Amino acid sequence: MSNAPAGSYDRRIMIQSCTPATDAAGDVIATDWVDAFKLWAQRMPKSPGIERPTPDGVLREFDMIFDVRFGTKSRSIAPETHRVLYKGRIYEIVGMIPGKVRGDRMTLLTSSRPDQRGSRGDEGVSGEP
Repeated sequence: MSNAPAGSYDRRIMIQSCTPATDAAGDVIATDWVDAFKLWAQRMPKSPGIERPTPDGVLREFDMIFDVRFGTKSRSIAPETHRVLYKGRIYEIVGMIPGKVRGDRMTLLTSSRPDQRGSRGDEGVSGEP
């Protein structure tokens, strides 16, 4: 069972996947982002540190943390090909931390840029702040 009660997963986020478009020569000419699936998430407060050491170096700065239940959909998330759309704002996934209890949850470390807005405007995927 998860450490967090079911009611704490109260934010609806959209996971988008990257579909690169190529020209006749096979060169990537554009990257299209499409809605892949929705997940219930818990928005976590930002930790005091903005970088985390990893075996491969240091993770980039992050400014929003989403905790999601570990399952078939969340297992398919990869930072290189997925991103989060929440309340009309695009969050790039810069790191993932697996849960400590039997793989019950996954923490997504994300980074948003002020100039990157989703096409949904202010309504986003969730109605509450």
